[in-house]
Amino acid sequence: MLIIFDLDDTLVDTSGSIQEYHLRAALQAMIQQGLQVDSEEKAFQQLKAVDAQSPNGKETFRLFLTQSKQDNPQLFEIANTIYYAPLPEDNTLPIPTLPDAHHILTSLAKSHRLCIISTGNSKLQYHKLQQAQIPLSLFAKIIILNEYNKKEAYSHLLKECTISPSQTIVCGDKVSTDLLPAKELGCHTIHISWGRGKVTLPKPLEVDYSISFLKELLPLIAEIQCKL
Repeated sequence: MLIIFDLDDTLVDTSGSIQEYHLRAALQAMIQQGLQVDSEEKAFQQLKAVDAQSPNGKETFRLFLTQSKQDNPQLFEIANTIYYAPLPEDNTLPIPTLPDAHHILTSLAKSHRLCIISTGNSKLQYHKLQQAQIPLSLFAKIIILNEYNKKEAYSHLLKECTISPSQTIVCGDKVSTDLLPAKELGCHTIHISWGRGKVTLPKPLEVDYSISFLKELLPLIAEIQCKL
């Protein structure tokens, strides 16, 4: 089977590692460009609270600026540019995988074709893989998109691999951008309830399966194969 993974909060624990770093850097950039705050720390706590309930970074900054009554397109653009920028070359922040990721990926790669389709800055996404020590050789293809348009990417990949949607599994934490596009194509979908995946949970019938830990993947994929 073809198994397609998202990266952030699906294979690497972005929310639990570098997310706060990017949030603070974005806040500091907005303050330098004129964002009015009583104190940086108070504003940072407010920003984190908004982010904890937000489906993505862009929505975080949109809501934060609205709540701060400072809807400014320039501040919004600055925040997103900094938030999604690559980490500095000398940055040593650890970026761990989700629990059991190495074992699960190694096991699956023995009998399945694995791919990653992720959205973000290409340099940053590859940096995450490197820091998490995930071997690139496990994947037949790694695709990094600039914008959320995964349905087209899924479709192209299936054609390239000459494989049907019924033989394809897509795993991700975001229902709307990772899984619904795959579901529309007829792929099997598995929701990973991790990081932002805990913020927006799937509604009934939106996804085929939902799990909390990657270790649940092996028996679940075996179950899917038995049903084919």
